[in-house]
Amino acid sequence: AQALALRRTGAVDLDVEGAVERITFEEARVVEEGIAPYAAGSVDGMTVALDTTLDEALRDEGLAREVINRVQNLRKKSGFAVADRIRLAVAGDGDARRALERFGERIAGETLAQLVAASPDLPHTDSFEVDGVAIGVAIARLANI
Repeated sequence: AQALALRRTGAVDLDVEGAVERITFEEARVVEEGIAPYAAGSVDGMTVALDTTLDEALRDEGLAREVINRVQNLRKKSGFAVADRIRLAVAGDGDARRALERFGERIAGETLAQLVAASPDLPHTDSFEVDGVAIGVAIARLANI
């Protein structure tokens, strides 16, 4: 209540060891923090709180973005040109499959890939784990048409 009064009026009277002291807004530092799962911040008297809870869709998008990142790094490591089209195989458990179903088109578009089912015979591979989800990717350059 006192912090709100300080913000609203610019000053507040506090009892400090039996004596009343007037504290102005310029003399005080008000730190606002969110209470989990919220993150909060304040600028120029405006406070914003965000719910930082990750739902299934956000987790899936995060997995898809990590697949894109790993595939792009694998393309570079494998010596592919930026414009090379590739065949891409992605393997993983239920969470990885769900992310692939939701964001497969985005993954394919951003990596210039023709998405295929898990194919262990593709020559360039990488495997990684994101938040306990194991994912494997394999790529091969598509022949120019």
